[in-house]
Amino acid sequence: MDRVSPGEQTDQTDQVCRPPDAESIQVRRTDTRAGRSGVANAWVRWPRRRKDAVWDLLLGLGLAVLAWPSSPAYLGVDFGPTGSWQSALEMAARNHMAFGTRIVFTYGPLGFLTSQQLNYSSTALASFLFAFAFSTVIFGILVWSLRRSLPLWGAIPLAYVVGAVSFHTGVGVPEDIYAPVLIVCVALVSRTSEEPAPIWIWAGLGVVLSFFSLVKVSLGVGLVVVLLIAVCILPRGRWQAVGGLVLGAVPTFCLAWFGTGNGFSNFVPFVRGSAAIVSGYGPAMSKDYPYGDLFPNRTFVYWWAALVVIVIGAFVFAHGYKLARRVRIGIGLMTLIVVWLLFKEGFVRHDIAHDLVFFAAAPLLVAAFDLGPRLWAPLVAGLLGLSVVTGIVAGGMPALVDQPWTSAQNFVHEATVLGSSQQRAAAIDRSRAFLRAWYAVPSQMLAYMRGQTVDVSPSEQAAAWTYPEVRFDPLPVIQDYSAYTSTLDELDRTFLTTPNAPRFILRLNQPAVDGRNSAFEPPSTQLAIQCRYHQVMATTKWQLLEHGRNRCGQMRFLRSVTTGFDRWVAVPPAPPGDSIVATFHLSLGLSWNLEALLFKPPNLFMGYNGGKDSWRFLAATAPDLHVLRSALTLGYSAPYVPASVDSLRLSVDGRGGSSTGVTVSFYGVPVRYAG
Repeated sequence: MDRVSPGEQTDQTDQVCRPPDAESIQVRRTDTRAGRSGVANAWVRWPRRRKDAVWDLLLGLGLAVLAWPSSPAYLGVDFGPTGSWQSALEMAARNHMAFGTRIVFTYGPLGFLTSQQLNYSSTALASFLFAFAFSTVIFGILVWSLRRSLPLWGAIPLAYVVGAVSFHTGVGVPEDIYAPVLIVCVALVSRTSEEPAPIWIWAGLGVVLSFFSLVKVSLGVGLVVVLLIAVCILPRGRWQAVGGLVLGAVPTFCLAWFGTGNGFSNFVPFVRGSAAIVSGYGPAMSKDYPYGDLFPNRTFVYWWAALVVIVIGAFVFAHGYKLARRVRIGIGLMTLIVVWLLFKEGFVRHDIAHDLVFFAAAPLLVAAFDLGPRLWAPLVAGLLGLSVVTGIVAGGMPALVDQPWTSAQNFVHEATVLGSSQQRAAAIDRSRAFLRAWYAVPSQMLAYMRGQTVDVSPSEQAAAWTYPEVRFDPLPVIQDYSAYTSTLDELDRTFLTTPNAPRFILRLNQPAVDGRNSAFEPPSTQLAIQCRYHQVMATTKWQLLEHGRNRCGQMRFLRSVTTGFDRWVAVPPAPPGDSIVATFHLSLGLSWNLEALLFKPPNLFMGYNGGKDSWRFLAATAPDLHVLRSALTLGYSAPYVPASVDSLRLSVDGRGGSSTGVTVSFYGVPVRYAG
């Protein structure tokens, strides 16, 4: 215990006992960057700040209307993979399908909120309100953050420009939530130990964590990491922060989980399926697309991304260089995690739509760093500069950024359509008429399927919505290309063996994504379909399969071959009534696995029949049964018979051959004719 002199003790006693005057109750704060110290009276400051927060949100609401990125035209239901998975999520939400057992996808039970389509009145209204609330919160936090360095008259237009560019280039992108969470967390950990944040802020972050975890599973993983870092680097009040997070997260999760028709029994399967979806995405979905006729790929965009990272890193340093070392490291880690997650989401599947996930969020991240009123110019330059970069990557600045009145009119028109039952019904009828003309499912097929359970393969689930006379009953992984791990493949295969399997599978004749083999999408599931379904009828566009008894006999081992990459392997012969299937065990090395974890590994390919062509091959489903040659007794029409493989060779993009690393085991499966 420190010793004090009698005089010092008297002075301290007098100071405590003296009645407070106007000067003594003024709020004094500690600013570690400026070297000032004092005691903050939270009970004086936070009521005023809550009032300011309300005004910031009201300003955010106005800016959200002026920067509204969509219009009634966005309400139309579309075909293709994106329009179809949005339709599938809306049908799942409307039918209260359990996630983890009946539905497994990148998005969770609240994923339908990211859809702009009008499939059903209830889901479309919920999506509209979610988008409005989401943009309001982001704009409100932007205004609050920018007011630390700028006067209100400067913060509002800057927030509008930055937010409008982000929303107009990344319509419906939930990854923008990383920005406001980072802004709040950086502000919280930059405070002094004498200025603890009230528990309602942490509770609000808990609400965000639970809610967005059920919107998109991968978001929950990233938000958990960021929030854990923020809690760990707090100078004090860590348990209070944890309590606040739990207070907000648990009730929100329970309300959202049980409110969407889920229960206790499917929670563990949901976690297991979500883990498979998240871990398998990079190796399975990596793709670099060409950029017009001038560039064979989008490699040049990496240079813009590098510039973005440098700019954000500079702001991290400028914000924290006088903070405590623990806080500097924590802020750096949080920012690094967020930038890395956004970069992975944007560049694993490297096309213009996914690129903008990264670039649309980048300007918002800069607002997290408070340089103070004296350094307002670098802040403005950084925000506007990264917004310009976003426009360049998008192919030009969004047209409506300088037309806020038009955006506001779009908001009003969209709200009017969704608020009118007659206009909603008319919009739905127009979408169905458009899709019926495009899908053109034959009337005979529709007659078979009327009132029956139907899965649509490989990815056009919007067809089930287009024809409401059929009952949507998909395989758990709702689009075939998404079952890209053995866990997901087994989930679909097992479902086909249960009494709950759909009676019909309506299959569109279209190539698999990314140059894959449709017979491997996913492999064991496709074999189960051949065994348990037979063709009812087919046209050049559609094939209808009906569920029946298992027509496959006992699988028998043929032979096994151990070889290396870039080595040809002959497929053994078999009787005409047998399908030839194979499993693959690959040794890809530590570097491949590290690349898969950190970003994306090189692609694998299977060349076949002397190298005339090749397919993209997935390592995660390699141990599953792959149909290499279908039995002549399969009974499919020619367009739907899988390609016959007589020889095959596995290779890794950018790597040479090897003498080991590949083991192929061949099996024969007798298939009875289902005539």
